[in-house]
Amino acid sequence: MNTNKTNSPWPAHRVQFITLCTHEKQTTLGRIYKDKNGFVWQPTVWGMAAEEGLRKLKLSSQLVLIQDYVIMPNHVHLLVLYRRCNDRVVKWFISHCKHTMAQHMLKAQHANEPIWETSYSSHYVQREHTQLALSQNIREHKTRWHYDSLNTFLPRPYSPKV
Repeated sequence: MNTNKTNSPWPAHRVQFITLCTHEKQTTLGRIYKDKNGFVWQPTVWGMAAEEGLRKLKLSSQLVLIQDYVIMPNHVHLLVLYRRCNDRVVKWFISHCKHTMAQHMLKAQHANEPIWETSYSSHYVQREHTQLALSQNIREHKTRWHYDSLNTFLPRPYSPKV
């Protein structure tokens, strides 16, 4: 796992799995709960705004292709393909991605605290089958939230309604 490091044997590995965490891993993007039909994603205003920012980024970016992404309560996973890959491009993309989502989020709801952690984690994907597995994981991630190491939710003790 790289934290703010982009050590990669260029240009062989251009696919990267990135995780961006919210400030102090607060669940500011939404929540996931289970009902009789399965897991339900309930985004906050910020979660919806982050989604809008990522959709626009996905459509507008020529240098970096966002192949898949998922927004979770306190983090975002991205699977990206770099058309041209070097340390500067990777660092620019991470910064641009956080900035684009933050712009949309702050337009939707103002905040005085930071939105994102300054660090991030990234892994270069070296094999196609790994890339396919990560893509599937992103699509199904909300149904496996209870296994996620970033899941900070602790069940509240039961208290009957009076």
